[in-house]
Amino acid sequence: MMIKKIQPITVLLLVLVVNVNCLAQTAWTNYSFTNSPLPENSVRCIEIDALNRKWIGTDYGLAIFDDVNWTVYFTTNSGLPDNAIRAITFDSNNNAWIGTLSGGLTKFDGTNWTTYNTSNSSLPANYVKALEVDTTGFLWIGTQNGIAKFDMISNWVTFTPANSILITANIASIHVRTNNQKIIGTLNGGLIIFANDTIKDVLTIANGSGIPDNTQLDLAEDSLGNVWFATAADGLAAYRGQFGWFWYHPGISTIPSPNLSAVHFNDTESILWIGSIDNGLIKKTGASFSAYTTSNSLIPDNHIQSLTVDNSNVVWMGTASNGVVRFDETLLSSTHSINNAGSILLYPNPTTGDLFFKAEETFTAIKIYDVSGRIVYSKQTSVGNNKIDLSEWDCGVFFVEVVAKSGESYFERIVKLD
Repeated sequence: MMIKKIQPITVLLLVLVVNVNCLAQTAWTNYSFTNSPLPENSVRCIEIDALNRKWIGTDYGLAIFDDVNWTVYFTTNSGLPDNAIRAITFDSNNNAWIGTLSGGLTKFDGTNWTTYNTSNSSLPANYVKALEVDTTGFLWIGTQNGIAKFDMISNWVTFTPANSILITANIASIHVRTNNQKIIGTLNGGLIIFANDTIKDVLTIANGSGIPDNTQLDLAEDSLGNVWFATAADGLAAYRGQFGWFWYHPGISTIPSPNLSAVHFNDTESILWIGSIDNGLIKKTGASFSAYTTSNSLIPDNHIQSLTVDNSNVVWMGTASNGVVRFDETLLSSTHSINNAGSILLYPNPTTGDLFFKAEETFTAIKIYDVSGRIVYSKQTSVGNNKIDLSEWDCGVFFVEVVAKSGESYFERIVKLD
């Protein structure tokens, strides 16, 4: 794990606030440990508050980003009880509730931090993995040792295998439906259905419920009331209550991967966005699936750990090793893979020095981006051969954009070797 080195005096006295002046916004923007104040590249959760600020939970610190300024909290400069963040949600008073790996649950009102753990409360475990506020104002907490319902003052109700019909205590995800029904996903313990704040049912493979997987890493509800869940090995499924199940797996559908980690339904555009463990960002529109991966786009990591959509329909993703990705699909107008343009040739790839570009038709420009989405090379082009000297460049992955006279763009991923 990478840890950002900060002088102890600065850490003790100040919250890190940084203004980042960005270039013109592109479809893909990557905020990482190396090009921004993001404290760590493994991003476990992203939630958006009422002010459209992005609250980003990493393996080493909490970051808040308002699209211009960053504020970063550690245990050393705040009341945060643990630097490893696993879940974030907000209550009706805009307080942030933050779940950690080993420090329990903390409430942050913008000034004060109040922490609940197994020593000072009825929290079932200090590993808090999921958080949601229901329609009546109760906080639901998923932990490694069961579920807690908390009135956010002093009263707790807990559900564990010892006092309920839960099969496992290891909770992975929570979704509150508009009718206040709670749908709770587990790790290998089935899907838990709460009604009137009591456990109505536990759906598992063994009890014939029709559920395709006993693990549900993330949950989202669409405009029709279908609850979608992402599984780590068995694809995408939707729970429709008495109407049964939808199930999408590479063997029976066009979804490109069964290894899923996150899911979010964008009501405005009726799009289901899906994060995968090995195939980048997957988009479901109707019955069709498409994917943005490191080989066909500027996304820097195929392992998506979390995702959400802001009030401008921009997708925000947390990756396993490359930080936060901001994706505005509206800026991808007329974009294609270069493999679809038979008259274009880039070679050699990988390259240790010269990169040659050959076109049989008129193209107006060639641009090269680094993995953060910044333009690092730009040149007007013409029919024939063009040579780009990359001998002095650092090794790494880059993306070449070729702009046609028609305005269409074609992309190809290239690798520069030492």
